Amino acid sequence: MTKEIEYIEKYIALQKIRTSNANFVNFTVHGNLSNKTIAPMLFIPFIENAFKYVSNKKTEHAITIRITCEEHELRFECENQFGTTTTLSSNGLGNDLIEKRLALLYPKKHTLVISNQDHLYQVNLVIKK
Repeated sequence: MTKEIEYIEKYIALQKIRTSNANFVNFTVHGNLSNKTIAPMLFIPFIENAFKYVSNKKTEHAITIRITCEEHELRFECENQFGTTTTLSSNGLGNDLIEKRLALLYPKKHTLVISNQDHLYQVNLVIKK
């Protein structure tokens, strides 16, 4: 899990450089991640989509990413603002593939909720351990 967090941090740092906006993303991690494991690159598609579809790269805190690790549950939350001209689908091919991957990796041990309303795209993933 630690390597996954390091990768996410590096990806966010790169995006901050690309946008010239140090406050573009709010990324937080809560809980003890030591000795916790997850499938590699599980969160990355959601994070990449947040950067791809965010409405204004100069807005502060346009993307919020939270990872919370509790004793028997791992929660990933990612949300990004998007404008009225941005077309987003909560049921795209990418999301279908992610859902299939989750079903294979964490059968009956995960919940994925994606919402798209009021110019805010939200992903909430909970994995039970």
